[in-house]
Order: sequence, then C-alpha cells, then structure tokens
Amino acid sequence: MERALEPEPAARATVAGPVERRVSIGSDYGGYGLKEVLEAFVGDELGWQGHDCGTHSTDAVDYPDYAAAVARDRRRTQHRYVRCRGGRSG
Repeated sequence: MERALEPEPAARATVAGPVERRVSIGSDYGGYGLKEVLEAFVGDELGWQGHDCGTHSTDAVDYPDYAAAVARDRRRTQHRYVRCRGGRSG
C-alpha cells in the first residue's frame, strides 16, 4: 500500500461522459467488519464497483494511512467514497 507521505501523482484523471458507478471504501481495523458489509452491499445490491482501499484484516493499523488512501483515490477518480472508523475519538 502507498504511504500517505509519498508525493502525489502529477496528473489527475478527468471524468468524460457518464459517471462510472464506483465507490472507494477504506477503514481502520475497528471499522473492518462494517467496510466488508458495505462493500458487499455496494456490489451485490447496488451493482456498483467497489474499490477496497484497505485495511484487509482486524490487525491494528493507523487509520490516517487508510483515510489518505481513500482520499488519494477519490481525488484521482472523482468517484464517491466511504471511510469507516471503529476507534474512539476525543
């Protein structure tokens, strides 16, 4: 997986024609279960293409890395996105 501190790509994709039904989905380990349910719903019920930006297990990870991955994908593609976080926030 790319790290959030790596430089951004120079070019941004542009959307031409009809908008593709695609959603970028990412989570930390606490939101992993919800992310899996949402990804299945998006594909099976809505017929959209889901792009899994991680995490891929319930092992402890840093949420900002995965939030940044979703944000980079969103910026590059201009598609919809979902970020799930299961941890406590102050």
